[in-house]
Amino acid sequence: MAGWLETQGLSNLREDWQQYLRYLAQKHASESGKPSREWSSFTRGWAIGSKNWKRQLAEKSSQAEDTAPNAEYLEPKEMQELRWETRFAELLREAGLESSDLEGSRKQPVWKWRIADRMQQEMGVPLVWLAGALKISRTATLRMALWRMRQNVDK
Repeated sequence: MAGWLETQGLSNLREDWQQYLRYLAQKHASESGKPSREWSSFTRGWAIGSKNWKRQLAEKSSQAEDTAPNAEYLEPKEMQELRWETRFAELLREAGLESSDLEGSRKQPVWKWRIADRMQQEMGVPLVWLAGALKISRTATLRMALWRMRQNVDK
């Protein structure tokens, strides 16, 4: 992270980090019109780096032993989404599929519902995110398909 501060004309000293945090708070306050005291902790949880680095960071933090029982509500949304993306790619590979298989006919294949169901069961992924990842234009379509699959309506 010292490299990032150097791009801002600062060093990796505690005082420079504090100065940088004050700068971010003031910048946000001036752009949003909200007082900076309301945003004193808004920088906590940010990760500045490549998507691959963030994904590795997300994997490491998910393996931490002393996480709170409700950690999914405390971690930054970006970290959650990186975990979801990683798991989504794993499930596609397990099914012998690629991201290009997501595009297709109007009738949605059953494997999409199974992937959505697993991701919801394992990680509590919201339907809105799943619909986007699975290239399903309406969240309601996914919601109804999952309900039908879970209730065995079509059998």
